[in-house]
Amino acid sequence: MKWFLLISPVHCVLWAGYFTVIELSRHDRTFFEIILFLMFLYLSYLFSHTLFQKRTVAIKSTILSTSLFLLAKWTMLLFGTFTLS
Repeated sequence: MKWFLLISPVHCVLWAGYFTVIELSRHDRTFFEIILFLMFLYLSYLFSHTLFQKRTVAIKSTILSTSLFLLAKWTMLLFGTFTLS
């Protein structure tokens, strides 16, 4: 679990950047938002793989940070603090 503590600040900044880009481009179609999400997901994996040099740890940290981001986004949608574009 210590590996996640090393990469989590980088992933938080990365997903905050994704969230900002999505908020600034509210009128984009869903297809382009999905492409952007996949690009940020790959970038997240590259940061993890560069830091740890192990594919399994990079995949685990990427999946965990992405899951936490999506959980937070869906929670905000549920309670109305975030609106879909």
